[in-house]
This record gives sequence, C-alpha cells and structure tokens, in this order.
Amino acid sequence: MITRLTLGTTADIAVQIPSQVSDPYRYVPFHVPAGTTRLDVTCETECRGRACIDLGLFDPSATAFPTRSGFRGWSGSARNRFHVATDSSTPGYVAGAVPGGTWRIILGCYVIPDGGATVRLTVRASERSEPHSKSDGARATCGPPEQPDPVRRGAGWYRGDLHAHTFHSDAEGSPQVLHRLASALGLDYLAVTDHNTVTEWDYFAAASSPELVFVPGVEITTYRGHANVLGVRDWIDFRIRTEDDLTQLAAEVRRRNALLSVNHDKPPMRWTLPEPDMACMEVWQRHWWTGNEVSLARYDERIRQGRRITLIGGSDYHTPARPLAEDPFGLGCPTTVVWLEELSIAALIAGLARGCVYVTESPRGPHLEIRAHGVPMGGVVRAPNRLVVDVDVRGAAGDILLLVGPDGPVAETVIDATHFALEVPGARGFVRAEIIAAASAARLEAAHQHWCIAHEPPPRAIERGRASPQRLVRALSNPIYLS
Repeated sequence: MITRLTLGTTADIAVQIPSQVSDPYRYVPFHVPAGTTRLDVTCETECRGRACIDLGLFDPSATAFPTRSGFRGWSGSARNRFHVATDSSTPGYVAGAVPGGTWRIILGCYVIPDGGATVRLTVRASERSEPHSKSDGARATCGPPEQPDPVRRGAGWYRGDLHAHTFHSDAEGSPQVLHRLASALGLDYLAVTDHNTVTEWDYFAAASSPELVFVPGVEITTYRGHANVLGVRDWIDFRIRTEDDLTQLAAEVRRRNALLSVNHDKPPMRWTLPEPDMACMEVWQRHWWTGNEVSLARYDERIRQGRRITLIGGSDYHTPARPLAEDPFGLGCPTTVVWLEELSIAALIAGLARGCVYVTESPRGPHLEIRAHGVPMGGVVRAPNRLVVDVDVRGAAGDILLLVGPDGPVAETVIDATHFALEVPGARGFVRAEIIAAASAARLEAAHQHWCIAHEPPPRAIERGRASPQRLVRALSNPIYLS
C-alpha cells in the first residue's frame, strides 16, 4: 500500500517489523505530489528490548540493487529525523529537485528484539518556504559542488589517514572541524569515508588543496562487515546481501577506478560476507591495542593464499564537536604513508594499488621502508637462494625490528642504526617488516593508560591484557612478494 501525500499536510505510517527478517532492508513507499519542494521525515521505534533501525531515502529514479541513481540520503541510526529540499538537506541527505512520484523510505533492520518492533513514520510534503523561514518565495535549487583536483609536485613519502567520519553520518563534528584538525596535525592527505553517503564531499571537494588533499570515499556499511571505497566521488549502492551483490560492487568499484578495502576485520565487526576482490585491507584501525592482532592474522592468511593486497591503516575517527589534544585514538592514529611521484587523488589511488606503503602509529610515528634486491614494498622478487632485505628505519631507536614470512618471524634485531641489511635464508611467499616497542614500551604504555584514565576511551580501548602482556606494534610495512 502506498501512502499518498498532499501538500502542507503530514501523513502517519506504521510499519510492523518481525523479530526475524530475511532481507535486512524494508522499503516504505509514499507518493509525492507535483510541486513539492521539501520533504520532512521523522521516525520513532516502539518495542520491548533494544532495537537498532537505520534510516534512508530513495527518490523515484532508484531501482533495485545496484542502482546508480535515486539515492537521496542515509543516516543509519544516528538520526531519527531528516529533511530533503531543493535548497537544503540534513547532513547525509542530498538536496535538489523533489520530483513527484513514488519515493521510498528505507529501513535497515540491524537489531530487532524478540517480539518485533513497530516503526512509526511521519512524512510531510511542502510546496514553498515554511512560515518561519526567512524566505517568503519559492526555494532555490542546489547544484553540484565544484570539484577541483589539486596536485602537490614532488616525489616523496606522503602521510595521511584513510578512514574518518563527520556529522554527515554518525560523528558529531562538522567537515570544517575535521579539516582544521587534519591541517593542525600536518597530514598531507585525508580520506573522508562517511557511512553509505558521500554528501560530505560537497564541502571537501572545494576545500581540497595542494597542502591538504582530500580523497573522496565512502564506507560501505553492511550488517556483515564494512569496507571503504577510496577514490569514488559519487554515491555507490551499499545494499549488499549476497555473493553476487558483492561481485557487482567490486565490478562497479573497478569501473570507477577506485579501490575496495575491507575495514577492521576483527571483533566486534568482522567481515563475514564472502571474500571480495579487494585491492587493500585495513589491517590497523585505531590504537594497536584494539584487536589489530586479529586483523593482521587475517591479512597474513589472505596473502599466504597468494593474494596481493595492500596493507593500510585508518583511524576510523568519528570527529567530536571539540577534538581532544594528543588523542591516541584520534585522527592520524594510525597514519598510512605512501611513496608517490606527486600528491593528487589519482596518484594516491595508484600508489595504494602498487603497495609501496607502510603504516605507522601516528603522524609523527616511526619510518619503516623495506626493499629486496632493489624491489620496493608491494613488488615481486624472484626468490634467490640468499634473500637480503634492506630496511630503512627512523624514530624507533632501541625498539625491535622484525621480519615476518608466511610461517612467522624470520629475522629480528634491535634498532641501533637507521639502515639494516638482513639475510633471510630459504625465503618463500613474502616478507614484511614490523617495529615492536621495546625501549619505547614503558613511555607509550604510560601515555596510553594516562589518557584512558583521564578520558572515556572507545570500546576495547584498554584491551591490553593484565595477565598476559600484549606486544605494541609501532609500524608495519607492506610485503615484498617472492615468486
């Protein structure tokens, strides 16, 4: 049944959701009359027990998965109301023309308690500016933002964060707040990847500059795992349910010359969908002591199978309204460092795909670069009888340098220089490097514990086991592959 709206009135819609659903997405259609310039939607959930129901909107041009048009917004469970108008919209939603026809509210059934839930929706269609508006006439219509493509000339190592959020999804801080923080930290680039929406790009496209290149992206947020799409400027359909859907998503990412990266494959949000065709994997998310050993083990398992996947990191920073200083769970913790001939969006995407990349604990974290017989990280070496790995390391004196192969550690030394040539006898498969805190361990652990006492840390922030001490990784290199 389709609810038909009339201009200037509000329609009430009740939706019953059972405790068990075969499809996590429920669509609520309503007919919008011609002449509408604004829609307002509110959502309230009634149930016994905890419910988590996400919220979004499609216009009449949307199709079944995968659609390339018709997306008008997604706020997940971060909001229970939104508006879409020709001249404005709630963050996460797309302003623009409001055509007459059948629109659909999308409900994402993430958590439904026993006994089910009732979702009560109110929808209002307006024709002109509301009485309380400063404008007495018709609304203007928003156009697409300018999309400059800044370039910073010069080859070198460029530092940035590949995973951050604003109030366009489930963070509190605005794009402007995130911009100021990234600049203050001295990042070279920042990928902003709000959940299932790209409306934050309206700000970041115009704000991007050679000093701080913003990278368009989106976090594909499903109920069986999350994955970033890096380098995509336009919205991409997130409604993944089957292996075929995932195959179509990967094909769409390739078509747009973007990269697919599985995020935080560790509890509490492991990747339980089929294995995707991914170019990258977020192995390090947030502080190292938030379960990243699990992600690293999953990464090694994948590359032992012969896959070549670029190891990356991202803070998954959910910008607060007022960021904290010296935050070990903050932006740039960790930082992904990429070798580029120049810094631009296209160059960064290509550089990530090549894999000459390492991840370090913060924007000021240790430098870690490996080569073997002249081949950089991400490259392939024909396995010699005597493999020699050249390692350049800075900012980690007294810590441990570890080389790792398919079966575990293959070489280890205390960092008492800036260059090492380490022999790996009988090497096969791959070799990668880690910096493990030793001389720096007491200082870093004390800083971490002090911060956790002074602030309310994120979940699993103080995971470090009291009974069995857990190692603290300071940097990870990408592998060199052996053929």
